[in-house]
Amino acid sequence: MKYLISEVLNQYIFETQKKWTKEVVHKIALDYDNLSDFIKNAKNAYGASKKYGWFEEISSHMKTSSIKWTKEMIASEAKKYKTKEGFRKGSPKAHDRAYSWGIMDEITQHMVPLGDLFNRLVYAYEFPDNTAYIGLTHDKDERDYLHRIKGPIAKHINETGLQPVLKLISADYINAVDAQNLEACTIEKYKKDGWNLLNKAKAGSLGMCKVFWTKDKVQNEANKFERRVDFQKNSPKAYNAALRNGWLDEVCDHMEKTFIEWTKDKVIEIAKEYTKVIDFQRNSPKAYGAAQRNGWLSEITKGMERQHDWTEENIKTEMSKYNSLNEFRKHSNSAYVTTVDRFGSKFIHDFYGTTPKIMWTPELLKKESSKYKTRLEFQRGSASAYRAAQRMGVLDDIVKDMEPDFMWTEDKVREEAKKYDTRMEFKKGSKTAYKYALKWGILDELIPSLRPSKDNDL
Repeated sequence: MKYLISEVLNQYIFETQKKWTKEVVHKIALDYDNLSDFIKNAKNAYGASKKYGWFEEISSHMKTSSIKWTKEMIASEAKKYKTKEGFRKGSPKAHDRAYSWGIMDEITQHMVPLGDLFNRLVYAYEFPDNTAYIGLTHDKDERDYLHRIKGPIAKHINETGLQPVLKLISADYINAVDAQNLEACTIEKYKKDGWNLLNKAKAGSLGMCKVFWTKDKVQNEANKFERRVDFQKNSPKAYNAALRNGWLDEVCDHMEKTFIEWTKDKVIEIAKEYTKVIDFQRNSPKAYGAAQRNGWLSEITKGMERQHDWTEENIKTEMSKYNSLNEFRKHSNSAYVTTVDRFGSKFIHDFYGTTPKIMWTPELLKKESSKYKTRLEFQRGSASAYRAAQRMGVLDDIVKDMEPDFMWTEDKVREEAKKYDTRMEFKKGSKTAYKYALKWGILDELIPSLRPSKDNDL
């Protein structure tokens, strides 16, 4: 009965106390050598560790069955799923890697598009007896199934023996606000055309039918312009409808291309035109900004003449002129950029007490993580970088060479306690071990090896 004690304790805590402590969760976690067993057999303890931010610490001793995903493996994994939502739930790590590598659209072309909280499909059921039902949904197939087993459509089928025809009013999933308005407009139109509607609830909450931008209308409007900026300026409602519904690239396909993909090679090529950093910044701000965002600036401008020699001492002198990080960034951007790039966010935080928001890239994350010896130190010392690495799916790669995190166990606490003659010495010399001994309830067991102190420290 492997893990029996852990499971019993897990169930007891959940059913009686309804409250988790870090020590209890840690005790349960120590019963597991494998992360998947912990997640499977101690769901409540696992959930508490994630909720309260203890997970990394209490699971550091566990083995994980991590997969080194390649693009080919992710593409193969994606073929198992019919929808992006199914892919996300069934294989979250492969899903996240696909997004971080920019291959999601490529590997999900075979999937059926679904709506979500922000996108809906408008539809109508038409019966041969001139009865209809209008609705909207985020999943056409699931909604169709439910309509045919319960509700007004199922009831009308049972009463009349007639089968309805499903008609899609919107060609695709569209913005929820547009879908709500289109639903109201469609109900109004069906009523005027003499249909008997099965709808009981009033559609949406708009109360009236507004002008609705269909994809065809937006395309016709976009065709009047040769540049996106003119389309946006002269027909903002059509432009916003295209933006809301994800049609913008398609309806603007005929327009002059103004978007530039700033690769590192392209930025380097432009930077070669300049001998001074200030000229590069002023005359090619977009290329300069791309270099700054992606952490290439120091490398690309290495041979350029700088307006200031930003040494650590000079930067501190410059920073002392300003009362806040925002003032420093606004009035001395060159020094700010150099500080972030060369010394990191911790340097700025130590000076102003505020951490700057950074556009993290894999390169910057790797550089930031190199300041720490263990994964736990990285998580505590640079929380935003750690979370960014998790989101981008590169955390395992950038911490793989770090030293393993130290984790107190009962055996380690007992060994630590042997170094001291009194409890007070133990408490002062190894606060963390003493704390665990006290909270785990094993301090009394250590009494024979720990003589009471003269000060009656307990």
